[in-house]
Amino acid sequence: MSQIKEIEIKPQKPDPIPDPITHYALHYGSSQRPLITVVPDTQWPGMWRIRFAHGSLSDMTNLTRAKDAAEVICAAGRDSALLQWETMCL
Repeated sequence: MSQIKEIEIKPQKPDPIPDPITHYALHYGSSQRPLITVVPDTQWPGMWRIRFAHGSLSDMTNLTRAKDAAEVICAAGRDSALLQWETMCL
C-alpha cells in the first residue's frame, strides 16, 4: 500500500496595499503655493530631500533635519510664526 502524505494548504494572503507616498509642503501664511517641499528619497527608504521651488533637490537627510532646514531657509526675511506644514499623501 502506498502512503498518502497530508499537505497543509494555507490560504494566500493578498498583496499588501502600498503605503501612500507622503510629502510635506511648507506654506507661508494662507498661500496655497508651497515655498519648499520635503520629499522621500527614491532610492533610500527613510531618507528625505528638500525640493526647492525651482525643482532642484538637496542632499538626503532624515525627516527631522530636512524639515528643520526647510524652516530655516524659508524663515529668512519672513515671520516664522506664519510658516505652516501641510502633509500631502499621493
